[in-house]
Amino acid sequence: MKTSGNTILITNAQRGTGLELAKLLATLGNKVIITGNNKAELQHISQSSKNIHSILCDLTSDQGVSSLISKIHHKFPLLNIFINNSGQTCFDSGDYYTAYSFENLCRQYLAGIHLIEELLPLFEKQHKALIIDASLLTIGVLQNTYLFNGVLEITSSYNNLLRHKNQNSKIEVRNLQPRYFSDLNSNPVMTALRIIETIYNKNTNTEYISGLKYELIDSENLTSNFLNN
Repeated sequence: MKTSGNTILITNAQRGTGLELAKLLATLGNKVIITGNNKAELQHISQSSKNIHSILCDLTSDQGVSSLISKIHHKFPLLNIFINNSGQTCFDSGDYYTAYSFENLCRQYLAGIHLIEELLPLFEKQHKALIIDASLLTIGVLQNTYLFNGVLEITSSYNNLLRHKNQNSKIEVRNLQPRYFSDLNSNPVMTALRIIETIYNKNTNTEYISGLKYELIDSENLTSNFLNN
């Protein structure tokens, strides 16, 4: 993919890895659309960069997805990259292990599949398009829960089918391996940089991202070096 001039949609990017990813991609000269459920946070982020645009929506509802798709088609018809960050919102709450949040978490993870299906006709109009599923980055948090295997199997299977279906098309489905996990201590900047490496084919190796592993790294200088290289 080209490094600038893309129109990129990142779901649930009002904080954490999604936010760092949006800021880095905007700095590289891309138009970035982020979604979230906190109006004040989204406005603050979009005001901080002319390349970041925000859309308030609830992706766990069919109405929220339909509204987002309508706005994308109307305002951003050149969209050519989608980064599914749907599962990241499980970090926003400490109750993701409870039975109460089970249904909500399922909707969070599966929202990305719904969005991809709705975006495919738009991507087919572009010269080249890219889909990256980053939702599984947080799935490691759910290990040893009955939600883990179900989400992993459904999401991975869908991505494999989508990749196979589009293997000879201009829509590329980049593979972030299910073992490419982050945790509650992970450095959001480092995780965002690894995803950007994947977008631009700088690094095809995937690994577990541990906050402890990177705690001594100067992420600010690392970001500057990456952007300048």
